[in-house]
Amino acid sequence: MIKKYIYNRKLSEIEFLQKNRTIEYSLSEIDSGNGKIYGVVLSELCDDFLDKEESYIISLNRVLVENVLKYLYENCIRADNLKDIIEDIMDKISTRENERSVFLSN
Repeated sequence: MIKKYIYNRKLSEIEFLQKNRTIEYSLSEIDSGNGKIYGVVLSELCDDFLDKEESYIISLNRVLVENVLKYLYENCIRADNLKDIIEDIMDKISTRENERSVFLSN
């Protein structure tokens, strides 16, 4: 797997609530033999040490995954919420694609 760092979000320390934290949003690329598969990697660092890391394979479409990555960054999604957010996004994309294929087949 190749990991390409794209976005970086710094969170400040708030006493009794959170420590200084950096969230890195990266694009992952895997060569499947039949082409590349893309996903996202979300890494949370606390005091420059890796605290949490989550990754999900999403699509053969790099542009789609880059847009998902941008959404995650812009909305400051953290590792604890990543799975639910990715599932919601992919469900909406799947529903939209199904609606489009029904429209085109009529």
